[in-house]
Amino acid sequence: MSLDCLVNVRNILRKKNDKKIREWCQEDAPLRHLYQSLQHLSYVLKSETKNQADIRLKQWFDHYLFNDCAAVKSISKTLVTRREALLSRTLFSYSNSIMEGTNNKIKLIKQRALAIETSNDLHCEFG
Repeated sequence: MSLDCLVNVRNILRKKNDKKIREWCQEDAPLRHLYQSLQHLSYVLKSETKNQADIRLKQWFDHYLFNDCAAVKSISKTLVTRREALLSRTLFSYSNSIMEGTNNKIKLIKQRALAIETSNDLHCEFG
């Protein structure tokens, strides 16, 4: 598949998704509030300077901290407590996602090993 074809497919899917999201947001006000707040937060995270990020984040808090939607209000309160980390994230694109993924894989391996061990123990007792 050529790159142009992939881009074209992506644009078609995006248009279909956008249409579906618009329909859902018209039907459900809390969902609309949540979607708009997360889109605005995405705009905040694209800031290029600390001052710009600080201003955008302050505007975001002013607009969404006392929102009617409980989910948006909860997200806002959580982000207020993590303001400095959020500002740092906007300026530095470092992520701990690889480490988190590795930790999750280790936990999954442990859980599966425990499940197999438990299954073998039960099989020995009742088998």
